[in-house]
Amino acid sequence: MSSFPRQLRSPLATGLFLGTAFIFSAAHGPSVLTQHNNNARTGAVLQEVQLNLKNVNSQSFGKIGALPVDDQIYAQPLIVPDMKIAGREEVNVVYVATVNNSVYAFDADDFSKTTPLWKKNYNDPANGIVPVKNTDVGQNCGTYKDFSGNIGIVGTPVIDDETDTMYFVVRTKQNNKYSQWFHAIDIKDGAERAGSPKLIDFTTAGNGEGSDGQGKIPFDSRKQNQRTALLLSQGTVYMGWASHCDTGPYHGLLAGFDAKTLELKRVFNATPNGGEGGIWQAGQGASADNDGNIYVITGNGSFDANKGGSNYGQAFVKLVPEDNGFKVSSWFTPYNYEALNIEDADLGGSGALLIPDTNLVIGGGKGGTFYLLDRDNMGGFNEKNDSQIVQSIDVAQKRHIHGSPAYWEGNNGRFIYVWAENKHLRAYKFNGATFDLPAFAESSMSAPDGMPGGFLSISAYGSKAGTGILWASHPASGDANQAVRPGILRAFDASDISKELWNSNENMARDDIGLFAKFASPTIANGKVYAATFSGQLVVYGLLPEAGSGTVPEAPAPVVAGTIYSFMSVLSNKCIDISASSTSNGAKVQQWDCNDSKAQKFMAEDAGQGIFRFKNVSSGKCLDVYKSGLEDGTKLQQWDCSGAANQSFKIERSIGNVVLIKTLQTDKCVDVENVSIDNGAVIHQWQCNGADNQRWIVKQ
Repeated sequence: MSSFPRQLRSPLATGLFLGTAFIFSAAHGPSVLTQHNNNARTGAVLQEVQLNLKNVNSQSFGKIGALPVDDQIYAQPLIVPDMKIAGREEVNVVYVATVNNSVYAFDADDFSKTTPLWKKNYNDPANGIVPVKNTDVGQNCGTYKDFSGNIGIVGTPVIDDETDTMYFVVRTKQNNKYSQWFHAIDIKDGAERAGSPKLIDFTTAGNGEGSDGQGKIPFDSRKQNQRTALLLSQGTVYMGWASHCDTGPYHGLLAGFDAKTLELKRVFNATPNGGEGGIWQAGQGASADNDGNIYVITGNGSFDANKGGSNYGQAFVKLVPEDNGFKVSSWFTPYNYEALNIEDADLGGSGALLIPDTNLVIGGGKGGTFYLLDRDNMGGFNEKNDSQIVQSIDVAQKRHIHGSPAYWEGNNGRFIYVWAENKHLRAYKFNGATFDLPAFAESSMSAPDGMPGGFLSISAYGSKAGTGILWASHPASGDANQAVRPGILRAFDASDISKELWNSNENMARDDIGLFAKFASPTIANGKVYAATFSGQLVVYGLLPEAGSGTVPEAPAPVVAGTIYSFMSVLSNKCIDISASSTSNGAKVQQWDCNDSKAQKFMAEDAGQGIFRFKNVSSGKCLDVYKSGLEDGTKLQQWDCSGAANQSFKIERSIGNVVLIKTLQTDKCVDVENVSIDNGAVIHQWQCNGADNQRWIVKQ
């Protein structure tokens, strides 16, 4: 085992050991126990001894693994080294959570087998317990598309490796009753801790929107979106809530639960006598300093703190935990908050970064401005301008900043990095008091038009020259706000980000990342980069076994004969399904909410020369083009397997494990009729056009 005691690797113990090279044994590597790598949310892992500026290039570095999961990954992957797990000793483990309410533990180093060390799922379809769907929420937007299917585990979990416990929130629906559950599990086997799960159900004092008329506001499990990563600080687990498309009534909430008993300790309501003010921060968790003070940034909402009120919409807020609640010890709201409200420009579109070895905090949201504040005297409100704060920086000219910036003290200075939407990646140099202007460096390429920009992490060996790498995940093209888009992972020299080292599109046949995971930063540990995706897989990059030889390993085939698969639409996140689990010839083939039933599982049978038949596991019948039709719009059905051409299909890789399914006799694509996202939509054939209703995620 590591010579370093496990408690030193816990966020509960480390606080802000961030500005120094706090190095672990290279043989065992660092832990990543919380979102953006520490409670200050710097995004930096400063114990990376394998990856450097010389070996991160297309000849030496690339995709080395892809671990299948059952749905989209919004949560940042977490790492615990040296685990005794599944009968093995000293295993480095990567933990992954999906929106299908599943948690996986995988071997973080050996990708020759893709079976998890353990997996837990918190749905119970037999009793009607399923994940919340995007169609259940966000009515302000009509069809809510910020999510594209399940909304189960979304906020990044947090791990306490002193007790080997993981904490997270599960969202479920049962008979139209919505619930949120606080779980604490043993990371060795997934077993629930005592008192887990805990139903999240509380009230806050106030007469604001949704109040009961008696000075209380009940928690609304359906409307409150648990979007932030969880935070573990001084024995308390904190989590935040906002909304789905501002569908109210809702409030920005931060709750703290005892890490041992799971009992509620305290709640902060950002708008108790108003409304909105969500705490979502594009998935970043609340931040915490060494003294246990908590920092959050709120979004659009009621504001009257400047008049002695209790509403803190569009604000940085510093919270001091007390026995039965929080005390607001300092806060700041921009002078133009009313305009930000009108423009739906959440200040809380990003989280707060606590700059190491200073008393400063920085953040910025959809308004495109960074605000640098004194943590003890944030500045309150000035109706004319923001001259009372330490510094404001126009980073993006009203282009949105999402998530969190990243920070690194390198050999040539201290830098903060940000990648706003439709802008170039930028690095600003910190002089110890403020940031020098203009930007120190920027990338040659910009993020694509539309949301959400780039999501950043840093790997380095302390401040050593030649080791600092800035990793960035962003859409490869298009607007990923309300659509699922292809992704790209990039690596830059952190000391000069005008120099790109590598990206996953240089050798797409080998390194393609698949579908972009919105708001998820890469995780780096022990020479590997773990990237969440919306393709139903965790993609892993590292040094290639053939490094320097010029040999490129072939990407594994997306479909292999003799294997059972389901096929999930990239457009709707629904699965190809035999209607009503029918066993009859001619039964309708449709899309339906993915439910892991046999009606959605198909055995791939080899028909020769890369051609497959797909036999339904429930009925034993094959997918079949109706009456061997050649026209666009000819529906699929199931029929007795015959080996005919109208039951034969080709698989063409799109990206990662996303494929086009082509009929052999017409070369047309399996397609969701009318680009529908509804249950029951017909599956038919259509001229191939590469649209999302023709792209399918292959799931085992």
